[in-house]
Formats: sequence, C-alpha cells, structure tokens
Amino acid sequence: MAGFLQLRSAAHHFADSFCSRTNLVDDASLGRPSFMGYMITLSEEHHVSELRIDILTGETEPSALRTPAMLTVVEYYREWWPKLLARHDVPFDRIRQTKLHLTLDMPRRSRSSVFRNEVPYMCEVEVLDDMGVVRRGRVSDAWPVK
Repeated sequence: MAGFLQLRSAAHHFADSFCSRTNLVDDASLGRPSFMGYMITLSEEHHVSELRIDILTGETEPSALRTPAMLTVVEYYREWWPKLLARHDVPFDRIRQTKLHLTLDMPRRSRSSVFRNEVPYMCEVEVLDDMGVVRRGRVSDAWPVK
C-alpha cells in the first residue's frame, strides 16, 4: 500500500479542492456561484450545518442538501478521486472507503463580531485502505459572505 504521506496528502488535497474558490456550482437560477457560497445558502435555508458524502457510492446526507446542482458537484468529485489518487501514486483498488464531512460553524458566525462576514468551516476526508488503516486530510478556514 502507498505510504501514509501519499494517502494523507491525497485526502488533504481532495478536501482543499472541494472547498476551493474554483469549485463552482452549475445552477441556472444562480449563475455559477462557488460551491461553498452555495452550501452556505442551502445551510441557511434548511437549517443544517453539515454535509456528509460517501465518495465511493455518492450517498449524500442530509437529504435537504441533495439538490441537482449539489449532486452534480458530488459526481464530478467522485469521478476525480481515482485520478487524484493516481497522481499521488495510490492505487484506487486499495481504497475501501472514502468519506467527506463538511461542517459549517453557523452559530459562531452569528455570535461573533469577528466572523460576522465569514462562516468558519472544516472539511475532513477519511480514507480507509485495504489494510484497515484510516488516513485523514483536513482543511479549516472561514468563507467570506455578504
């Protein structure tokens, strides 16, 4: 199996890309907003602050966030995951499970003047390999909002 650093690096790369400003949502009614801006809008509308995705199966929770635009983004990243692993010299057939968990800290935004125009978030990708070892990649930051 690929070493700890390659798989951990791939997981971190995936999480970072998923939350990046270049991850755009194709929604005709909204134009092409960033995924994170779209996620924050959905979170506010549906009063949810977490997104969970099984990257291998595409299962996405909670159901309130399963919009066509969201599922398009999920499918793009599901297709990209094996390619990203290959770039990190990790054979895809050695991966047993890959889960993404994105948490928005909406309450922190509302009670802190520091975060009034930003939403803190954390995105973690957990990868289970064929040896039964879980590797994690995590990014945390704050997303600017209007």
